[in-house]
Amino acid sequence: MLFAEYPWAERRLYWLNDGGSHHFGAARYQACRLGIAVPLTGRLCRYGVNVPMISAIRQQWHLFAVPADE
Repeated sequence: MLFAEYPWAERRLYWLNDGGSHHFGAARYQACRLGIAVPLTGRLCRYGVNVPMISAIRQQWHLFAVPADE
């Protein structure tokens, strides 16, 4: 399994699915119904923002945030 962490997101860990999410959903449902804790193991990738690079980009470009509905 592969997990990701994005410091700017509210939730701390995300499971990066590569197929088979329905199997995971069914297993999670059954584990919850039975009251069984199932440990998940995998690789964790941490992503972050390169703050000095943002400053460098801002010196050369104008950055805009456009709403998705426009």
